[in-house]
This record gives sequence, C-alpha cells and structure tokens, in this order.
Amino acid sequence: MTDRKLLGRLLRRNISIGQLAAFAASSLIGLVIISTAVRFYTDITAPSASDGATDYLVISHGVKGLGSLTDGADGFSADEIDRLRRQPWVKRLGAFTTAAFSVSAGIDIGAGNGGMSTALFLESLPDEFVDADPSQWRYIPGTTETVPIVISKDYLALYNFGFAASRGLPQISDTMSGLLPINLTVSGNGLRHTFKARIAGFSNRLNTIAVPQSFMDWANGIYADDTRPHQPSRIIVETTTPGDPAIKTYLADNGYELGGDKAFGGRASLIAGVLTAIVGGVGIVIVLLSFGLLLLSVWLLLYKNRYTTTLLMLEGFSPAQISGYYIRLIVMVNAILLVIAVAAMAAISSLWSAPLAGAGIAGGSPLTAIACAAAIALLLTAGAIIAIRRTVGRSFSPRH
Repeated sequence: MTDRKLLGRLLRRNISIGQLAAFAASSLIGLVIISTAVRFYTDITAPSASDGATDYLVISHGVKGLGSLTDGADGFSADEIDRLRRQPWVKRLGAFTTAAFSVSAGIDIGAGNGGMSTALFLESLPDEFVDADPSQWRYIPGTTETVPIVISKDYLALYNFGFAASRGLPQISDTMSGLLPINLTVSGNGLRHTFKARIAGFSNRLNTIAVPQSFMDWANGIYADDTRPHQPSRIIVETTTPGDPAIKTYLADNGYELGGDKAFGGRASLIAGVLTAIVGGVGIVIVLLSFGLLLLSVWLLLYKNRYTTTLLMLEGFSPAQISGYYIRLIVMVNAILLVIAVAAMAAISSLWSAPLAGAGIAGGSPLTAIACAAAIALLLTAGAIIAIRRTVGRSFSPRH
C-alpha cells in the first residue's frame, strides 16, 4: 500500500459525514441563491427580444396649454442638445426631423374591400436608431423607386383591433404588411407628387411613422413651404444606465417628458437591482456562515485526530501531505457544489424565461451568473486551503 493510500485510509476514518454534509448543504444553498439572483437581474434587464435594446429614451418638451400655437417653436435648441449630450448617462443621441410638407397615404386593401386613405405625419431620425433591416432601410433620391416606412407596432394593433374590426376590413399581419401597395402623396411649395411606399418593419422603440433621413432631407428641400431650419421637437437617446435616477431628475429639472413606458422600465430596472442586492446579500451571508462552519469542522476534525496526526508525524508524514488530503477533499466537494448550483440556477431560471419572452424580453446570458458562482466557490476554496494549512501546521508545532 502506498503512503498516499495509507494516509487517506487513516484520515478518512475520523471524518464527520454530518459536518461535511452541513457545510455542503449551506454552501450549496448560498451559491444557488446568489447565482439565481444574478441570473434574474441579467434576464430582467436584458435587451428586448423585438427591438434589440431597452435603453433608448425618446425625450420631448412638456406641452402646456396651447403649446406652440401661441408660444412659438418648442423644439430643442442647439445648446439644449449639447447639454444633453454631455450628461454621463448619455451614450449617443439623435434628433427627429419632422416633415415640413403635407402628407397623405392611400392603401388598396384588395378586391371587394376597396381601399382607404388618410392624412398622416412623417418623421425621420438617424438610421442607426431605426430598428429596421439596414438592407431594407435605404433611399437614394432619383434612384430608389419605393420609399421604405417603419411604423410603430402600436399603430398596427390599433388598425387590426380597432379600425379594421369596426369597418369589416381584413386584419394585417406583420409578415403580410410588406406586400401592401401604399401610395404616399406629398404636397407643398406649389408641388405635388405621389410615391410608391412599402412597410419595411414595425417598431417597439419608435412611436411614429418614420422614413429614411435621406428621403426626409431631400423632400423637405423640395416640398417644404418654409425652408428655414426647424428645431427638432423630439430627441432619441441611447443611455448606458436606463434605471439611473439622475435621468428622472434631469428631465424634471428641464421640463422634459419621456415618451412611452421607458420611465417605468427604468424604475423596474432599479427595483430589480435593489431586489437582486437584497437576495444576493442573503446568499453571501449563508456562504459566509458555511465557511465558518467549514473552519469549525476542520478544527474539530484535527482536534479529534490529534493522536492520529502525532502517529503520522512520527511515521515521517509532513504537514503538507496531511493538509493535502483535506484540501483535495474540499476542492472536490466545492467543484461538485458548483456544478449542482449552476444546474439548479438553470432549472429555476427556466420558470421565468417563458413569461419574460412573452413580455418581449429575450433574457440575458447565464455566463455572468456562472462566473459569479465560480468566483465565490474559488474564494471559498482558497480560504479553506489557507485555514487547513495553518491549522495542520499548528498541530505539528513543538508546542502540540
């Protein structure tokens, strides 16, 4: 029998299975709580499955009374845009451009259903803020025959479940919308022209009817009655911290309003962060208690084995050999606990993945939660190694 096998047989006899199981159970509970909390936070704050991001804010001036009808233009000045761009929570921003000409659109629903036409408005914004396929979002004046349009998904829902249902018109799906023949008529500056248009996509990010910036700049230059530059009425901001309370403070101080439900989204992110911190804190406390239990178990184990340790010392075994056995045991146990904790986290996270997907949230990567659990397991193992070596070393000192 080799020295290592002999050493293992002698030390294994006096290991307390109950103490080892208590340490393993408490450590596992702590790791599961922490990894699950981190996974929940990364999922709840993950980008939307439909538009690729949730950290876009649409900002406008608050309207009071009759607004610009009596008070003049209420757009964003160059100084306001510059101040907004310098805010620490702003990653980048873009300005909406409004059509300075009249627009109407007509749609042929199909045989037997006739068609419909209506006056509408058009806006544009820098192409990088439009959640549409770049290959479909292209217009070259004088070359491109069809004008691509992106419409708010809310508008499609209003048509399908409001207008179409009450008028007996067919409902339109996302996939079929691109086949609708649309005639876009623009007029102004004594001119009038009808363009062919198509729906290039529906947006959850933009509450507007958007056309490419190239089309808007060209059309405003030809059909606008007033060619003077107008201040943008709305600004779209990509923020690095959508839940930052500084955003709400800045908007309130400057009399700005936030479009859509992004304010709620920011509060939700903030609440999710607080809940994650609380739950994660509970998990850390449990892990620390399990570490204390491990230290106590090691001390009691070596105290109970002091006679065996003395015999091993007389047989020529070194402290490194004895501590190595316990270290290998702890490393193996913590590795198994980490695998079980990750599996439990994955199983628990599957319970909320479907509801989040139904709400349009794609869910985050599990790597952050796995890395967090692995880091804690490594710290726990490193602390145990240090404690075991020190305790075994003291038991081999002359005083003992």
